[in-house]
Amino acid sequence: MCNYDKFIGMFQTKPNKKWCIYVKSLYKYLLPILLIACSTLFLGGCGSKGDPELTAFKETMNTFFEDAASIDSQLNALDPNEEGAIDQMLALLDELNEKCQALSEIEVPEEFSNVSAYTESINFNMSHAVEKYHEAFSNDAYNENIKDVADEYYARANGRIHDMILLLHGEIPTGEDVIYTTEADETN
Repeated sequence: MCNYDKFIGMFQTKPNKKWCIYVKSLYKYLLPILLIACSTLFLGGCGSKGDPELTAFKETMNTFFEDAASIDSQLNALDPNEEGAIDQMLALLDELNEKCQALSEIEVPEEFSNVSAYTESINFNMSHAVEKYHEAFSNDAYNENIKDVADEYYARANGRIHDMILLLHGEIPTGEDVIYTTEADETN
């Protein structure tokens, strides 16, 4: 795991505001979610061993969480003072975006049908975040306002990942942006 103090020390000796802000954003949102996801392996005991569709879903989700954790580690290992670090960061974000897009295209078993909306929302928000990060860091210029928009999309994507993890654990997400209905609501 990345030692965040390493980045703080780098910025004290050779400040790079745009990179510091971005690393703080990644560290604040993605790392806690990925740690939760990877440490629990959400579907470990749900009885999916006999059903190939559930087994494939479990494997796909575990692969997504492992890939996302790997990308997060690589992002946190980047040296912001190194030549080409921004290009490396954007390439890693592109890779994460591809993983989110693939996640939105998976076949979700009936038992987890509520996850589909989350995978689509994750893809939507991550693709917009990555697009805005590219725009914010384009042409060797830095646009903090666009980066702030990218951070918002990024936070939404990670919030949806967190909510999806809760659903997969059988918990109901809460928050102002979470709306859920029960079967009784649907019959009325």
